[in-house]
Amino acid sequence: MAYAIAIVAGFAGAGLGWIAAGLTAAAILAALGMPPTTSFPDTFHLLNQLGAMAGFLLAIGLTLRLSGRARSMREGAQSSLVIAAALAVIFAAGSNLRLSAMEHLGLNAGARSIEFEIRLPPVVATGSSKREAQVELHTDLNQTIAQLRSGDWSATDGRTILRGTVPIEFRTAQRTLILNMPGQPQRLFKIRLAANPSRSAEFSPWHLVDSTTNAKGAQVDDNFAIRYRVI
Repeated sequence: MAYAIAIVAGFAGAGLGWIAAGLTAAAILAALGMPPTTSFPDTFHLLNQLGAMAGFLLAIGLTLRLSGRARSMREGAQSSLVIAAALAVIFAAGSNLRLSAMEHLGLNAGARSIEFEIRLPPVVATGSSKREAQVELHTDLNQTIAQLRSGDWSATDGRTILRGTVPIEFRTAQRTLILNMPGQPQRLFKIRLAANPSRSAEFSPWHLVDSTTNAKGAQVDDNFAIRYRVI
C-alpha cells in the first residue's frame, strides 16, 4: 500500500516539478528581458521535463521515508529510481503492445499505400473496359478495393496504363492485386513487398501476371504487367 501511495505522490510531485521548473525558467527569462514563449522553446520544454522528473523522484523518496519503508533518504532515493525504472518498462511495453494491436487490427489504416501501374494490351483497353475496370488488394487478413485514377491511361511509350493506389492496412507479406475487367478473366499479380514495407521513390521492375482464374494451367499473358511502389 505504501508503494502505491508513493507512486501517486510521485505523479503529484511530477506535476508540481513541471510547474515549478516552468515558473523558474519564465522568471529567469523575464529578468533577462526575453519572452519565455519565443526564447529557447526547446530548452524551456527540457527544463519542464527535468523538473517533472526531479519532482517525481523526490516525492516518491520522501513518501517512502515518511512511511518508514526507507530508513534513510539515500535508501528512499534508490527505491524511487527502481520504481521509476519499473514504471518506464511497463509503460514502454504497454505502448508497444498497443501499437502492435492497432496495426494488427488495421486501426492505422492509410498510413502508407501501394501506388501501382498496370500495363494493358490495346485490345482490351476500350472505353467500357476503362470505366468498368476494378482492382482489389487481397491479403490473408483483408480485402480492399483500390482507388483508380480516371482519365490517366497513357504511358510515354504509347502503351495503355491503368494507374491507382490502395492502402496498406495490415502487416503481412501475403498481398495479391487482382485485376477485374469486363469480358476478361481475373488476373492476379503477387505484390513482392515486406510485411512492413518502407516508402520508396522508384517503382519496382515490371512483373508479369502470376496467374489467371479462367482455367487450370492457364498461360501467362505477357501483354499484362504491373509495377508498384510504396508511398
